[in-house]
Amino acid sequence: MIRRAPRSTLYPYTTLFRSIAGDRVFIDAIVGDVFGTSSLAENAVAVATAGGTGALHHAVVNYVRPGEALLTTSYYWGPYRIIADHAGRAVETFEMFAPDGTFHLEAMREGLSQLMERQGRALIIFNFPCHNPTGYSLDAGEWEGVAGILAQASDRGPVTFVLDLAYAHYGEASCWLPALEAIAERITLLVAWSASKSFLQYGARDRKSVV
Repeated sequence: MIRRAPRSTLYPYTTLFRSIAGDRVFIDAIVGDVFGTSSLAENAVAVATAGGTGALHHAVVNYVRPGEALLTTSYYWGPYRIIADHAGRAVETFEMFAPDGTFHLEAMREGLSQLMERQGRALIIFNFPCHNPTGYSLDAGEWEGVAGILAQASDRGPVTFVLDLAYAHYGEASCWLPALEAIAERITLLVAWSASKSFLQYGARDRKSVV
């Protein structure tokens, strides 16, 4: 069906991006896909970027000062570091998994605490559900733990949390919403949304072709 689709349907750039920020219909559709009926949708502001990677780049250069570091999990998508390096920022990590195989909340707490103590502010990047490269997805209880840690850190200074939703529809896409909705007034919440995996040809690749 992808091969049969007309080019004007597959590549409608002139329709979707007549303005740099993205047409209102496109922007509203993204907000709806990310937040659904959550109250977060009411105050959400969205803008088109050069893919989810463009959104991550903008977050790094706007919320981390040159010479400072962002925080992410010990397993992470390699381009996070490339983006940071090119922008004169650094990447620090915390151990992603506890000995029992669950998400290591205490390691996150310690890593974030150290960053806040040194910088007085923090940018944290998470990639869930279906984390790249581990495939791990946080459950509701783990998200509550993450939200509690973020809220606690926000008492010490500005905390910006970036959720890289590249694989949103490969798992429970809305599991994070209740936990972050409860602390939305205490942190800056950014979401890097991408269509390529959930809706386009990238996500339609045959499993046997993956090496």
